[in-house]
Amino acid sequence: MNMPLYSWPSLTSLKVGLLANMVFPPEDQQIQSPRPLETLRSLEVKSDYGFISTFSLPARLDCFTVVEELVISNCSNIVRWPLVELRCLARLRSLHISHCTNLGQEVLEGSSSEENLPLLQLERLSIQFCDSLTRIPILPTSLEQLDISHCRSVVALPSDLGNLAKLKELYVLGCHQLRALPDGMDGLTSLEALTIRECPKVQNFPEGLLQRIPTLKTLTIGGCPDLKCIGRVYHEYLLSLELSMLGSGI
Repeated sequence: MNMPLYSWPSLTSLKVGLLANMVFPPEDQQIQSPRPLETLRSLEVKSDYGFISTFSLPARLDCFTVVEELVISNCSNIVRWPLVELRCLARLRSLHISHCTNLGQEVLEGSSSEENLPLLQLERLSIQFCDSLTRIPILPTSLEQLDISHCRSVVALPSDLGNLAKLKELYVLGCHQLRALPDGMDGLTSLEALTIRECPKVQNFPEGLLQRIPTLKTLTIGGCPDLKCIGRVYHEYLLSLELSMLGSGI
C-alpha cells in the first residue's frame, strides 16, 4: 500500500515491512527539508523492501531525527554498516540489528579498517545472527549495554571496548571465530554483568578484564573450555568474600 506518512502526526511507533511504501511530498513541492515526525520514538525496519522504502532517499532521513529506538531485521540487502543512514538519528538510544546475513560483506571505498558508529547518545546495542559480520565499528562512549550474539564470523571486538566507562552489561554469545577479547578492558569501570558463551576459540581474558572480575555482580561462562579456570577463580573469590562477611558479623 501507499502510506502518506504525514497523515498521522501523532505516530509514536512505526514498523515498515514487505509491502510498505512510505509516501513523501514530491521533491518539487518541498521548499525545505521534510519536518521531523515529532512524536515518533520507535522505528522497526524489516525485510529488504522495508529498508529500501525507509532509507533509500536521503531527504527522508530528516523525518526520523527524534527516533530513540531502531530495529533492523531480515535485511539481506545490507552489505555494509549503514553509517550514512544512522548519522541522522542523533537521539537514538537503542539499536537492534538481527538476521542481516550479508552485513559486513562490503567495505566502503576509502574507509578505514575501523569505522565509527555515529550515535553519540546510544545506550543499548544488540547485534544478532549476522553471519557475514567480521568486525564491529568503534562504539560511542555513551554505551551501557552491548550484546553480540550468534555472529559466527566475528573475529574481533572493537578495539575501543575498554574506553566504555559507562558499559554495565556485556554479552558475547555464539561467536565461533572470536579468538580474543581486546586489551585495555580495565577501563570498564561500570561493568556489572559479563556473559561469554559458545566462543570456543577464546583462550584467556586480558589482564585488564581480570582486574574487573572481583567487582562483577554476574559472571556467566559456558562453551569456552579454556575459560573454565576464570569461572573457578571468580567463584572462589565470592566464597572467600562471603566467609569474610560472616566472620565480621555483616
